[in-house]
Amino acid sequence: MTNQPALKPNRRRTIVLLSLIGAAALLAIVVAIALIATSFVRAGAETEQGEVASGVTFTAPAGDYEVTFPEEPETQTLPQTAGEYELELNIATWESDDEYFAVNSTSYPPEVMEQDIDEILINSVTGMVTSTPNGTLIENEFTELDGARAITGSIDVGETGTMFFTLSVYSNSQYTLLSLGHDRDVHDAFAASFAYTS
Repeated sequence: MTNQPALKPNRRRTIVLLSLIGAAALLAIVVAIALIATSFVRAGAETEQGEVASGVTFTAPAGDYEVTFPEEPETQTLPQTAGEYELELNIATWESDDEYFAVNSTSYPPEVMEQDIDEILINSVTGMVTSTPNGTLIENEFTELDGARAITGSIDVGETGTMFFTLSVYSNSQYTLLSLGHDRDVHDAFAASFAYTS
């Protein structure tokens, strides 16, 4: 595990929320809407196969996904305007003194999802990087999240460390998983615990 600097909770929350809102705002401009989701896992919670071995299986209030957090996460709903649409960012977060995990889901009208999925994902990453204070994209690549098209990567957020992300589009929603304060393998284990349930 790489030693990441201690994260200040308020700065962490600000970075994650700005990243989520930034991804939504840019996608609204470029493709008329943004879809996001976030998840967490803690160091030491993964097995050799990259699966979460312990923690709390959290089911989203809307019943559309489940994921393993180290402990029960806090949830909140933030209203967001994207072009002509009034949306809700449904966020679940868990944090300790040095780690942070989040999952966000946002549902969109079907016509928004007629856009090219890869373009939606790339534009969301661009918006997230642009809106993250001191954010610089380190790397990203296309992948899958529970069988759905996704993009994963990392963003350098200066003194705060490295923020890992996985964004996916499933049905008429976008899901964003974010984590801070650990190495890539912990984020990958968190993403491996994620499952769509609707």
